[in-house]
Amino acid sequence: MVYGRSVSTSGYLAYNAGIPATGSTSPLWAYLLGLIHVVFKKTSVIVLVVKMTGMAMHSLAAWACYRILKKFQLPSIVSMIGGVILGFSPALVAASISGMEIPLGCSLCLLGFERLMEKKHMTAGLLFGLSGLARPEYGLVIVVLMGGMGLQILKKKMPGKDLILFACPVAIAGFLFIGWNVFVAGRPFPATFYVKSRYYAHFPFLDRILIALKMITSDAPLAGGVAWLGLLGPAVSKEPARRWFYLFLISALSYAAGQITIMPPADPQAFYHIRYLLPVIPLFWIPLVAGVWALITYFRDQVSGARGKIMAGGVVVIFLSATAFFLIFGTISWRAKFANDCRNIDEVQVELGQAIDNTLPAGARIGTVDAGAIKYFGRHYTVDLMGLNTPDVLQGRTPSLDALVLMPAWVQWPLDHGLEEVGRRSTLDYWVTSNPAMNTQIVMACRAGVKNSEISLRISGRKVNVLMKGMSDAQIKELENLLKDH
Repeated sequence: MVYGRSVSTSGYLAYNAGIPATGSTSPLWAYLLGLIHVVFKKTSVIVLVVKMTGMAMHSLAAWACYRILKKFQLPSIVSMIGGVILGFSPALVAASISGMEIPLGCSLCLLGFERLMEKKHMTAGLLFGLSGLARPEYGLVIVVLMGGMGLQILKKKMPGKDLILFACPVAIAGFLFIGWNVFVAGRPFPATFYVKSRYYAHFPFLDRILIALKMITSDAPLAGGVAWLGLLGPAVSKEPARRWFYLFLISALSYAAGQITIMPPADPQAFYHIRYLLPVIPLFWIPLVAGVWALITYFRDQVSGARGKIMAGGVVVIFLSATAFFLIFGTISWRAKFANDCRNIDEVQVELGQAIDNTLPAGARIGTVDAGAIKYFGRHYTVDLMGLNTPDVLQGRTPSLDALVLMPAWVQWPLDHGLEEVGRRSTLDYWVTSNPAMNTQIVMACRAGVKNSEISLRISGRKVNVLMKGMSDAQIKELENLLKDH
């Protein structure tokens, strides 16, 4: 939302107005949000339109799932059931109203697959190129697909021009993505890539795999293990279906492997971490549905007598009943979780941002470790002390600040540098992460008598020096009044 607002005013990606930045890993989503900010001005309306846009993108992904399953030569009713189940996936529904780019990336990727199966290679390349601008990990899916096309060319089953038609729009999208990052920061990937990959470098790779597997299989439609019977499908499916089955499966595995290599799911209960793996759900779901149907038709047509029909019917009943159970259970669970997460964020980050916006003068500068809602609602020049959006802070280049918004769970500060707490926000029944101490954030400032004081903070074990300006007694008093607990 911060980057979208900057796009609406400047036309380019910026975290602070007038300063190009590479903190957005989804530039296409930022530009779509920018268009929404151009058309609508009231924040509550913008939020509603963003949610509606996410829901529309998710519905489009479900429709694309239906279209792809039909191309696996599944009956229309079976394809429709597969699309509807994906559409009601609780985690993906939550993602669709989260304000994040997940439904945009999923819909573009699935539409790209649908066009590729129709042998519309240039259109498919355009859609996949856009999906990479929505979520850069889709670049790994593109590599898988181009490898598959290369094999087809070697087998003389595809002309080389089809690969060229596919690769051209993909190359343009890649050039735009990498070109912007190099132009702004001199490095090919967003700043978040370098910070997060370094921060989580110590995380054991086996743990990454196991936690990711648990996350993927904890929610419908992949929960319960029944859908994974579809892995047996290629043993009894026709050759064309088998090829696409493996392309989808390898694409899902490649996306997941790339994601957990960059950003391991360190907190599997937190939506912040779950969201990174959600795009693999459709990529797994489609081949598994096709595989389950292949088993059903094999039992029905190849196993003689009533035994085959009973076995086919048993697979149908088990598959649908188990999937329905986990959809219902997951919807109840995710509804409560998502609503509580939103309340937690509203009561801390949103209220702190609004208080800063209402209190500090236009030229004031804020330092924070939680750079989303506090920046969006606070509207002031903001330094992201984690370095995700203002990477200069990691090189010790931090402008003088008027106030800090710190999370005691992450940050330690000295007691002898004039910092004092002027307000805080806490929320009860905190579910956003598994660490309950993250339910509190504190606004810190120095009084006017303590000017240009350099303070050394320790943020998750890393040292960051900040230069604090003094605030007037009136400003501090106003902040204190606004930030009284209620």
